[in-house]
Amino acid sequence: MDNFLGTQLRNYRQRNELTQKQLANILYVSDRTVSKWERGAGYPDIDTLKRIAQLLDISLDNLLNEREPELYFEYHSETLLFNLPLLHIVIPNLSEMLWHNRRFALSTMRHKKQIIPVAQGIFSVGFFSSGVFSLGIFTKGIFSLGLLSLGIFSAGILTLGFFSAENLALGVVAFGNLGIGLLALGNLALGGVSIGNFTLGYLAIGNKAFGSYTSILPEHSNLPEISQAFSLLRHEVPQVIDKWIIAPFLTVTNTSIFPYAAISFLLFIVFLLCVVCLWGLMKLRRLTVNH
Repeated sequence: MDNFLGTQLRNYRQRNELTQKQLANILYVSDRTVSKWERGAGYPDIDTLKRIAQLLDISLDNLLNEREPELYFEYHSETLLFNLPLLHIVIPNLSEMLWHNRRFALSTMRHKKQIIPVAQGIFSVGFFSSGVFSLGIFTKGIFSLGLLSLGIFSAGILTLGFFSAENLALGVVAFGNLGIGLLALGNLALGGVSIGNFTLGYLAIGNKAFGSYTSILPEHSNLPEISQAFSLLRHEVPQVIDKWIIAPFLTVTNTSIFPYAAISFLLFIVFLLCVVCLWGLMKLRRLTVNH
């Protein structure tokens, strides 16, 4: 049988560049005792084991039963598309992470990535997630949803993308409480063309608007009123702005099907993500139970 305790102690020393004597001082034992443990020639008492478990950020139960802690649960489908699994899920074991590995929350992002792998697939779900459809805490992809999100279509607390939405949104087209982009919409909108409550931009439309060309909206304005404001500005702005920004905006928004098509598209993406994630979680649960 492998010397589980000795291996754990040796790995800890090597990661932290400690000698056996330095480790012995931490555990209040002699360096000869540490040497015996690492060689499997001895075993510590229960009080010392508790100190070792705390030092190694491992539960006493795992240490006594010689089990490596399960820091995450993982599932990836065998079906591949473009050399990526159709679905890849990596879910952190929070009880192990936060209770027995308390330093995880305070560790650097690089250290976290060494502990938890990145979920990579067409559909990916994880603490770190990368894929065509990506869901998690730190995400990137074509369609990306996360706490910190990067993608062509991205949504989250802090987002960066071509089309970006949520609290702090940065992108070519940005929707959010704070929207910053070429086209920005939000409570506070900053951009070339900005629409919202408080707006600042070259072309600004809002309750309070500041810019080269501005239009003041009444409170609780709707899409037709915003379209009307754009129509009134067409005669004031340079022709290139009218041709490449205002005219396309009015063409799209004046189409009766536009709001329904946009909402239907977003709902379909959300529904698709939910169905795939539910299917993957059921697979993951089955694997965990069998394990």
